[in-house]
Amino acid sequence: GILDVDVCVEMGKSMFREKDYKHYRYFDKRWAFLRAVRKCLERGKDFGRFYLVGEKTCAAKDEQFVGGDLLRPVLASEPIFSAGKQPFRVRILPTISADVFNPRRLEEGKKNAYFDGHEFAEMSQARYNNSILADMTVLLDRDLERTIEQACPSLPHTCALLQLWAHRRGFLTTKACAGGGLTAFMLKAIALKVAQLGKVTAQTSPTRWFRYAIDFIRKGSMRQRTVTPARLVLHSEVEVNVVAALDEWHVKELEQEALLAAKLLDSPFGAIDAFNGIAQALFKPYAPLPMSCRYDALATVEYPVTTATRQIFHRRCFEALTFALGSRVDSIMLCSSKTEADQSNFLIALKINPNTVNNRLTLCEDSNSAAAFASFWKHRASVRQFKNGTIAQAVV
Repeated sequence: GILDVDVCVEMGKSMFREKDYKHYRYFDKRWAFLRAVRKCLERGKDFGRFYLVGEKTCAAKDEQFVGGDLLRPVLASEPIFSAGKQPFRVRILPTISADVFNPRRLEEGKKNAYFDGHEFAEMSQARYNNSILADMTVLLDRDLERTIEQACPSLPHTCALLQLWAHRRGFLTTKACAGGGLTAFMLKAIALKVAQLGKVTAQTSPTRWFRYAIDFIRKGSMRQRTVTPARLVLHSEVEVNVVAALDEWHVKELEQEALLAAKLLDSPFGAIDAFNGIAQALFKPYAPLPMSCRYDALATVEYPVTTATRQIFHRRCFEALTFALGSRVDSIMLCSSKTEADQSNFLIALKINPNTVNNRLTLCEDSNSAAAFASFWKHRASVRQFKNGTIAQAVV
């Protein structure tokens, strides 16, 4: 494959005014900066051609943005081939220093762009703010990684294990995910967070660090009371949510796969440290398992005509399936079409819970979703009191 070489270029503080974080002004200047950089590079003969998103390029769409964030495009070069060396592509990522904007003005609840009438306005606003914060913390992330790697040298090998595991389970194929998806940087951030919590030392092996990261995921440590489905913060001075792009179905599926991995590692045949048991299957760099092998039921659904509503359509489908199936399924995943040519359909994949699949009662387990549950089921839903004293919306 082609190796991506990311080059960070810091935009000067003098480019911005105090409130340029509002109403997409920062992203407009970011785009103009990329165009100016490309113009300068094109004056030299040794740099080749650089392309912005939407222009003719060999780079895939996911590789034209930072972590798949549509608000953060990059400047990508044509692939560079050298005899006897791996081909590579240069990507230029604009960044800003942590003191350009006041981080408190970019917290999740702050309204800095117009999303009035948007069905998921609160979440969209949080992700808008988070995209600016992410550009502010690029250098902080680099310094944190260097500090932890000096104290715990097994960090690179731990990240490699996490990426192999995620690739094998189909998480790192962001093209196949409806909406955002897990990235290699998110996995590295999880490993760094485990180190910040004091779980590892200089003597911790990569396999043990991997196990701590799996436990961190399966215990729902990223699920906090927040606007976005998951939250993971590495820097107290600039609280950027590293996993803000993950949708709820991605988070639940990640936790479910981490739970299965933990069970496999706890198996007497696992032998994680020796890598000679069934646990070695977690790390083999094979192609991701087919969807039919990972899920119990698959269904293809046609997208609505308006492509701009796909993100909302994904969330509506997920909410409807959650209310309709309840505890009968362990996880729900929404994926795009198997082929690049067919973008009119997407796939719904279900993991069925064999213990509850035949239950006649559908219960609203989350009290915060009671109103939405009643609205979905309409006259069929009713408030019931159960033997254990629980009062909840339910449908028979």
